[in-house]
Amino acid sequence: MSDFNNDAEKVLAKAQSLRDRCSHSYLGAAHLAVGLVEGPDATLKKLYKSKGAKTNELRGKLEPFVQKIPRMEGVNPDVEPDNDLNRILRASVQAARQVNRMVTPGDMLVALMKFSGDRGLAKVFEDALGSVEVVETGTVSAETLRA
Repeated sequence: MSDFNNDAEKVLAKAQSLRDRCSHSYLGAAHLAVGLVEGPDATLKKLYKSKGAKTNELRGKLEPFVQKIPRMEGVNPDVEPDNDLNRILRASVQAARQVNRMVTPGDMLVALMKFSGDRGLAKVFEDALGSVEVVETGTVSAETLRA
């Protein structure tokens, strides 16, 4: 059984698809960040809207982080997540398990903001949405209401 809910799985699929399209040599936090902006999660869409964050502007600010990832020759479907993304995903799973539920995109966003080794990537979300505490409160309370 997966630790991730349907929307979180879709975010991860978007991240992988971006990695594949760009022929990047690894799957990283920047791919996840784009998946979180472009993903289907209603909670995050409401959060972005409530903070006046436009997803197309967020995506534009994430583009430099995506572009700096090295490209590889050929196709390698077995590309693994880098250490930064693994840390973010582990933190997401731990947070969800503490409240006895599956990982949501909100969990992944909070973990990215707290634990990404690339503080610039986290700052894109902090500038748009506020502190990680504000985001955590907004996503957790919204997820509680959805449950």
